Amino acid sequence: MPSRPFIKLPPPPPSRIIQYGGYYYEFAEEVPEELVCSAICTKVLRDPHLTDCCGQHFCNSCLQHWFKRQGEQVCPHCRKESFNHILDKPIKRRIDQLRVHCTNHKAGCEWVGELSTVQTHLDSDSGCGYVEVSCTNRCRSSTIPWGILKMRRKDLARHLEQECPERRYKCKHCKKEDTYKTITRQHYKQCPNYPLDCPNECETTEIKRAEMDQHRSKCPLEPVECPFKEAGCQVKVVRKEFESHMANSQQQHLLTLMGAFRLAKADLETMKVEKGDLEAN
Repeated sequence: MPSRPFIKLPPPPPSRIIQYGGYYYEFAEEVPEELVCSAICTKVLRDPHLTDCCGQHFCNSCLQHWFKRQGEQVCPHCRKESFNHILDKPIKRRIDQLRVHCTNHKAGCEWVGELSTVQTHLDSDSGCGYVEVSCTNRCRSSTIPWGILKMRRKDLARHLEQECPERRYKCKHCKKEDTYKTITRQHYKQCPNYPLDCPNECETTEIKRAEMDQHRSKCPLEPVECPFKEAGCQVKVVRKEFESHMANSQQQHLLTLMGAFRLAKADLETMKVEKGDLEAN
């Protein structure tokens, strides 16, 4: 396309690219010169208007911006001070049919289509996978305080199915349903069917939390106290060694009982003496 003089306006801020000036797309075909904004933004025409003074085409937003800067309606090309301009529908149809790359082409999107379908491609849930979208469960970002997690659209399905802490999730032990975060961080700590290992490290594993007391009442490695504890036997054994302890400690238990009996008898005699003294006084 041959070069030509033009009046350069300040580039629009990124947030206004779609509203101001021509199209900033990357075109997949050569664009005819007549489809380019004359003398102002020099981009492919958006909302193309034709002037009746010199027959040039301008983006309507470019004309409005030009008029505002000049303070009067003067043609940017031929400088005529009074002229009319109208939407050129045939030119607009030609522009709408130009083939363009997706705006996320450099990020990896390979879509190419007519200019009129770009926005549909970007906005559709089944469209461009490289558009940044928010988690539909509104889960929080770990890097932005109070911010909603954002990702590429193509990653959203996997995130919602496998990663999102706010996704619906069933406890696989009792089938209670809540968010993944609630089930794994809170519910598992009290779920009656949650599998636990025996605290005594016996061979039994995956014991339901609700059945743990029942298991410990029979666990061979559960520590048990000797029934002669009150008499003075301080030996503590595991349940599987209890019978052996009782059988092997009979003499010791008898001696312990005799010692306890002597102490009790001595205490009784002392109490009788003290009672007699009280009655005598």
